[in-house]
Amino acid sequence: MSNPANPDKYPQRVNIPKPTPPTKSDQVRAIVELTLSVMQKRLHKNGNVYLVDTETREVFFIDEETIFNKITDVAFSSYHIVISNSAIETAKRILKAETKAIPSKISIRVGIGQHSYFLDLADGTNFIRYSSDGAEHFLLDPQSKHLIDVDFLRPPNLSSIDARIRHDSGVPGALLSNPDEKEFPYLLSKKSPHLTYILGLTNIPETYYSTVITWMVCTLFPEGDQTILEITGTEDSGKSTAAWIIKNLIDPTDKTLNEVPSSPKELLSLAQNNYIIAIDNADDISEPMQKQIYELLNNGINNRINHGNSGSNWTINLRNPVIVASTSSILSNPLLIKKGISIDLPILDAKTLNENLNQLFKETRYKALLELVNIAAGTLNKQRSLSLKINDEIYFDNFALTGAMVCKYFNANISSFAETLSELRSETNENIIDESVVARSLLLWAAENPKYKENKPLNDWQKDLFKNLPEEDRNDWPKSTRKFGAELKIVAPRLKKKGVFCKSLGKQGSNVVWEIRATETTQSSDDIDDV
Repeated sequence: MSNPANPDKYPQRVNIPKPTPPTKSDQVRAIVELTLSVMQKRLHKNGNVYLVDTETREVFFIDEETIFNKITDVAFSSYHIVISNSAIETAKRILKAETKAIPSKISIRVGIGQHSYFLDLADGTNFIRYSSDGAEHFLLDPQSKHLIDVDFLRPPNLSSIDARIRHDSGVPGALLSNPDEKEFPYLLSKKSPHLTYILGLTNIPETYYSTVITWMVCTLFPEGDQTILEITGTEDSGKSTAAWIIKNLIDPTDKTLNEVPSSPKELLSLAQNNYIIAIDNADDISEPMQKQIYELLNNGINNRINHGNSGSNWTINLRNPVIVASTSSILSNPLLIKKGISIDLPILDAKTLNENLNQLFKETRYKALLELVNIAAGTLNKQRSLSLKINDEIYFDNFALTGAMVCKYFNANISSFAETLSELRSETNENIIDESVVARSLLLWAAENPKYKENKPLNDWQKDLFKNLPEEDRNDWPKSTRKFGAELKIVAPRLKKKGVFCKSLGKQGSNVVWEIRATETTQSSDDIDDV
């Protein structure tokens, strides 16, 4: 448009001064302030610093571009600041500094923070918080900026725990066959009726309730060493159902129970995708795998895993509780035996289990879980001693000490718990040779065949040993090759002390081949190797 006063000329140009471009320090300050306004900085115990989105709870590493693409857009649209790449790199270094980073521990399902433990119900808002002050349902408001100082790894198959209260609002009757006011089952039913009801849905004898409760309480403290809970019994004893109920009370997943891991890598995968590792049909767990399980229970496994939204890796220590169901004890590794509790279930009456077991379990689980967490919180009320002396026997292990605290919570007889614990452990540790028909037959065979050195398939050994078996032992002989192999694994370390060497040579063709022979000298207990 021309100027009317001077049609041959364009209007005068007005020179507007250019805005002073932000310095690099201004850009860096904007990046850091914007980032911390929408992200919470965390410091993992291994030294890694990462960021948590305050709205979505997504976890990011500081090096991830996703964060700074978002911050760059906000800086330009809201503050008209253009961010340079060099400013981003400087801001990353500042954000990585440990200053004001909130210390945090990471676990699967169970986390530690704010001087408390948190059980993640996996829906993003509901948690159970427990400490020496007690237990409570903790509801996190998604709109609030207040967050708990714990982040949880949530594997794809992790199921949420329904926090809704049972509709009938009634307390289920305790399933006690012989209530005794002085015994643990009665004390449990009075103080924790829903938990008693859950255990009553299983075929576990009431005598062992204190042991099972202790095992579950131990799972709620992930920093301590764990114990393998072994549930054995015949095919009609409900052992898989019992393992499923105990595991799913704390750690439900879409799958029921896992198959036996075939390699250390597969065991690590189970550890990453479950808080509690539950294995069904565990009769075939190999000696090397048992050693791996022992390391997992006792020391945990340091492993680099994918975490964060870009698939970055970091190192985390996984120490998972383990529960197995098998027809007979699989505990043959001398180290694992010391970390194991073995409960043998009686034959199950077909009328014992309710047809609506799954529904009854789901309706009662949340209240039972609250009661269990209250027990765990109650064990923190008093300082735990480093050892426990009962009936002239001294206990040092975490399981026994936790059991003593559980008994104190219920005002139950600690001596009774110790006797039950000793019984369950002795079933695994002692008298296996005397009680095993397979062990007795092998000792007799070795005495008659001191020079025999042929290796044979497992089913051939089963048939040959059965031929010379005394009539009174034939009813107790394992009916299947799988059961025979499972019992052979159990007695092998003890037989070695008595001069009989037994070792699986693995699968050759379609058969599992075993080497069984008499040794020249009887080995001492210190010479037991993994077989």
